[in-house]
Amino acid sequence: SVNACKGKKTETVESPTGSIDVFKKNPESDLQVCGQCALNFEKVASINMLNVFAPLRFVLRLTQSLIRYQNVKNDDTINPREFNISTKSLLETYKKNNNTIPEACVPMLARGLSCQSNICEALAVKEFEIKSGLEIENIELGKAQNEGSSLDQYDSAWIRVKGCGSKQIRMNFRCSGNGDSFWMPVSEREYKQCVK
Repeated sequence: SVNACKGKKTETVESPTGSIDVFKKNPESDLQVCGQCALNFEKVASINMLNVFAPLRFVLRLTQSLIRYQNVKNDDTINPREFNISTKSLLETYKKNNNTIPEACVPMLARGLSCQSNICEALAVKEFEIKSGLEIENIELGKAQNEGSSLDQYDSAWIRVKGCGSKQIRMNFRCSGNGDSFWMPVSEREYKQCVK
């Protein structure tokens, strides 16, 4: 048995004459709606026991519903996703690419990163800008000499900061081509010559 009620109370204050000095408080109006639903499982169970095919039908319907559940659970158009998009990065990308968002930028923007040539660059830009408070003008990654992996591996970054001239800062960091195992220590001594 299930019971549910919903109530709403409203009260308004208005000026009937249009003047600022006279106000009238309208009485409260109450609206309440209730409903109840009840199922008697004993009667339903006894009816099903009379039918010989009821257990088989139950198993088939249960299997059918589990298959439907699995299909819906894996459907990306139905299930909501949460994205932490940086509006600044989104707007910069939109303006820089003639009022469009390139398909390659969507995964980076959806993670709250700026649009760069790959995910490792985007992670390095975000990490450096957050820890230093400076804005990056250009970044170039150095590939690691790793022959056993099919993914690109990076071990260094050359960063040019806006307002710091042509001076480049070399940063050690680690990142694989899909953004896994990202690590980048940022200390003040590496960028202090660019702080004003």
